[in-house]
Formats: sequence, C-alpha cells, structure tokens
Amino acid sequence: MLTVTLYIRGNCPECDQARLYLDEIQAVIPHQLVVLDVDTDPALRESFQAKVPVIKIGPYQLSWPFTKQDLQISIGAAQDRAASYEQLGDENYQKRLARGHKLSDADRLTTWF
Repeated sequence: MLTVTLYIRGNCPECDQARLYLDEIQAVIPHQLVVLDVDTDPALRESFQAKVPVIKIGPYQLSWPFTKQDLQISIGAAQDRAASYEQLGDENYQKRLARGHKLSDADRLTTWF
C-alpha cells in the first residue's frame, strides 16, 4: 500500500483542507496516511517554515496551494510507478521497500518504552 505523508501545523485551515482531500481520495485510491506536525520537531520546522501543508508521495511532493485533482493525479502517478517497479522486479526498489519495513534498533527501543 502506498504511503502518503502530510506535513501540517496546528490552526491551519489549508492543512485541514488537504486532510479532507486525502480522506476523499482514500475511497478511490487506498493509501496509508502519515500526518506529521512540523512544530513538534525543530528540524521539520526549519525545513518547512511557513510552507505547509506539504504532501510527499514517493518521489513526488506537493506544496500548497494544490487541488484535489492535483493530489489525486500525484497519488495515481506514485501508485503506477510503484507497480512498474514491482512488475520489473527492480532490485534497488525491493531493497528500499524492505528497508522501509524493517524496524531499527532505535525503533525497537522506543516501542519497548
């Protein structure tokens, strides 16, 4: 399943709208949504500053303003790209995919606590 990352901040009407778009698209193109508040991490805050909401889908990134159609096209393109890599049996893609599913030692320690 495709992972879509939404970078937001609190009290952001545009962020709420982006989330609504993603919820509506979920019925058409199933995806896993990860929501990250940029204000909770200094590195993210520095990286995004006032440019939220931002959506990352595989190699694609959308910054506000975008439409629901823009978002749906980007998610569809990322899904098609992943399917192509799967079909071709691309070794580098398989390694990246496996690395994304593996828990690091830090992840294990955090989960333990």
